[in-house]
Amino acid sequence: MNREVLENANVLWNYFSSFNEEIESDVIVVCCSYDLRVCDYACKLFRKNGAKIIIFSGDKGNWTSHLWEKAEAEIFRDRAMINGIEDSKIIVEDKATNLGENIQFSKKFFKDNDKITLVSKSNTLLRIKLTFPIHLNFAVSVSGPLFNFPDEVSNSVGVLGLINEMVGDIERIIRYPDLGYQIKHDIPLKVLASYYFLIQRGFVDHLLKGVYRSQ
Repeated sequence: MNREVLENANVLWNYFSSFNEEIESDVIVVCCSYDLRVCDYACKLFRKNGAKIIIFSGDKGNWTSHLWEKAEAEIFRDRAMINGIEDSKIIVEDKATNLGENIQFSKKFFKDNDKITLVSKSNTLLRIKLTFPIHLNFAVSVSGPLFNFPDEVSNSVGVLGLINEMVGDIERIIRYPDLGYQIKHDIPLKVLASYYFLIQRGFVDHLLKGVYRSQ
C-alpha cells in the first residue's frame, strides 16, 4: 500500500487511540462490533476494576450483518462466558444499531452514582465520548484495546476497510453536532489534513450518503 496513505491513516488511528482511558468503574458498557478482541479486553477490564455488571449492546451492523447470524451483543456474550464472566453479571442489549442507541438503550441499567466505562474499538472512542452527553449529563470514561496500525488490524475489515471506517468517523464528528447526535469537538488541523488527503485518495466508502464521492 502507498506509504503516504498509511502515514495519513496512522495519524487518524493515533488520534482516536489517544482517548483511551482505564478508570475504575461500576458498569462496563460494550458497544459491540466486528472485533471480538474488544470483548476480550472488556472482560479483562471488568475483572480488573471489579465492576458489578457488563452490558453488551448491539444488533447486527454494517460490518456484521454478513458476518454473523446472531446479534453482535449475543456473540459478545458467548465470548465473555468463554472468558469466564458469569452469566449473572452479563446484560444483553440486542436492539441498538448506532452509538446513540447503545447509550440510550443501556442507560436504564445504570443506578445513581454508578461510574460508567464504555468500551469499543479505538477508532470509535472519541465518537462515544461526544455522543454520551446528548443522552446523560454526567462524566463517562471510554476505553478500548490498543493495537498497532496497520499490523494488528482486524481481519474482519482489513486495512482498507479500517481506513474507510476512520475517515467516516471523522466526518461524523464534523457533521453530527449539527444533527444533534454529538456535541461539538475541535479536530486538530493535522488530523483534518490527513482526513482530506484520504478522501482525495478515494477512501469514501464509509462516508454519509451524498458526501465526497470519488469522481
